[in-house]
Amino acid sequence: MCGGFLLRLGLWAALVAVWAGLLIGPAGAEAIVFDLQAIDGPSADVVDVGDAAMSEDGSGGVVYLREVEGRSHVFAEQFVDGAWRPARRVDVGQAFDSSWARIGAGDGGRLLVTWVREYGVESDRMYSATLDPGASAFQLPVPVDLNVGEATATYPDLAMSRGGQAYLAYR
Repeated sequence: MCGGFLLRLGLWAALVAVWAGLLIGPAGAEAIVFDLQAIDGPSADVVDVGDAAMSEDGSGGVVYLREVEGRSHVFAEQFVDGAWRPARRVDVGQAFDSSWARIGAGDGGRLLVTWVREYGVESDRMYSATLDPGASAFQLPVPVDLNVGEATATYPDLAMSRGGQAYLAYR
């Protein structure tokens, strides 16, 4: 008998706590809206905007393809401390066209960029490069997959946690 009373009392206390939470409501999230500004261009050299990502701390970035000497190359701009940093080329040292640029963002301005580099008929390659918090340049490209087949069917998707763990899925 006493156990049943305590169980009902506990249920009533939980119900009162839920109702109080609903009446008070959740804490409001603050939003900061910045003035509109161009990332790159306007220019006919910008051929594709690949992706954008933002971490929980408000830092993030955007990745896009820009023609340099007749080839499409990967560029990224970092958003940290409420300001955009200058564009940085990501696919450094790669002479062929790049495609399928994707970006992931972690706290502190950490960025991870992936892309496919055209290599030949049905033998394109997936690469990645990271920009660590406080760094001034992306690390050199690292191969992820040295044969993704023909890049036209890759369809990558990239996600990164605030701490830097990332997942890449592609076909």
